[in-house]
Amino acid sequence: MTDSTLPLSLPVGSARSNFRTFQHPSAELPALMHCHGRSQSVVIRRISREGMTVEYASGLQLGDPIRVQLFSNRTLAGSTVWSVAGYCGIAFDAPLADDDPLLLSQY
Repeated sequence: MTDSTLPLSLPVGSARSNFRTFQHPSAELPALMHCHGRSQSVVIRRISREGMTVEYASGLQLGDPIRVQLFSNRTLAGSTVWSVAGYCGIAFDAPLADDDPLLLSQY
């Protein structure tokens, strides 16, 4: 799966009209993902107000609660909304603010 074939949106709610697109088409932000009592190194590839796409994630299932810790010690909480071949989509528990530095930066 290449970066260009990753899903470009995350489902938020049950209606297709609620799909959101990502602010950054491609990113590379290293982080630690915590789930099921273990941690794994991942890379955030896409991010929006509502969620993110993460690469190098394994062992996840739909609805798993996730905490992603950035190396700035900021933690983002959410749950898995899809997972395939080392990639997963995470919907945040609370949306990021429009002026959040993660949305404004280019990493």
